[in-house]
Amino acid sequence: RAAGPVVVSLIEDRGAGAPARHSLEKLKSALQERKIAFEEAPSLGAARGEWIVAAGVESGNGAAAELVRTASLTAPTAAESVLIKKLEWRTKPVVLASGSDDTGVMYALLEIADRVGWAADGAKPLSEVRDTAESPKIAERGITIFTMQQRQFENRLHDETLLARYFDMLARNRFNVFQVLFAYEMNGYACPAYPYFVDVPEVPEVRVAGLTKAQRERNLADLNRLIEM
Repeated sequence: RAAGPVVVSLIEDRGAGAPARHSLEKLKSALQERKIAFEEAPSLGAARGEWIVAAGVESGNGAAAELVRTASLTAPTAAESVLIKKLEWRTKPVVLASGSDDTGVMYALLEIADRVGWAADGAKPLSEVRDTAESPKIAERGITIFTMQQRQFENRLHDETLLARYFDMLARNRFNVFQVLFAYEMNGYACPAYPYFVDVPEVPEVRVAGLTKAQRERNLADLNRLIEM
């Protein structure tokens, strides 16, 4: 958090899901990069900033839902819909970052975080935010990776920094499906996949030559981390 007077107050729904919490951290980082002071406020009434960002699901009980109701906004309701709206609350400029669900809220906040970097005047950090109300036209927007090339796959699997940047890029561009395909054409590396990750005593003859227990356990731990991310 930058020093000086509070410029932006951030309000997020209590109990917000992981996507929304993730994107709020991205907005904080964007503000920090511009050296814009911010706070996290529990409610509209408690906000001390010159600007307010209220983030939350449009049908919830938080500040975002309150703004949707009081402003009589028509919010899109399809899954992963986004609603960004510039409003005013007690003479203060407010940016509503809402959505039909946590993923929609994430997309809204990531859009706002990106536009913080566009502002020419740091005293007006949200000046480039634009009103948006949209729903995805395609429900599944995905990327598929294959495991045919061992070094390429393992370099990605074991590199948490690369994965974080990669998934951040996918989230900003609103991809919502990530597939890892093993045993492509039923031959080669990772076919079958399980002995690279787990030991199955019932079939001891199926194993990966030269793969140690420590390496197998690392593969499994990093695959689980990829899934969680």
